Amino acid sequence: MVSSLAKLAALAGVSKSTAHRWSCRGLLVRTPSGGIDVAATLAKVEAARDRGAMLTHDPDIPNLARLKARVLEERARLLEIERRRKEQELVPAEEVERWLAAMIIAFRTKVLSISQRLRQRFPELPMALFEHVDHLHREALEELKDPELVRAELVTDA
Repeated sequence: MVSSLAKLAALAGVSKSTAHRWSCRGLLVRTPSGGIDVAATLAKVEAARDRGAMLTHDPDIPNLARLKARVLEERARLLEIERRRKEQELVPAEEVERWLAAMIIAFRTKVLSISQRLRQRFPELPMALFEHVDHLHREALEELKDPELVRAELVTDA
């Protein structure tokens, strides 16, 4: 039994501020005479550590329990990403970009070939019509290059 926090700190091998924090958290065990029961206090502190109840009041100072929890969450997140990749729910961004570029090129080629197909199927139509259709297709493709225009059209359609 000791009578002050300084003596408790010396016996426990901790700083005075640590003993003061124990006091603030209600971890000190007082004797009927008003002193501090060192053995019971240290047992209570150890029990609180085991429960993870030794959280700091300052959120900027992480404690071991929070750090372990954060590491476990990050590991779980990485394992989930790896699982989804293996199950082919996720694909590499480069692969998607290559596929999308190929689809856009194929679309552009098909659109630009429409006037040529019309010319083959309907040779009796005037050449100016084919040139006009080709011009309209090229104009539409040029408009699609401008992301602001596409975004504005999406907003007005909604």
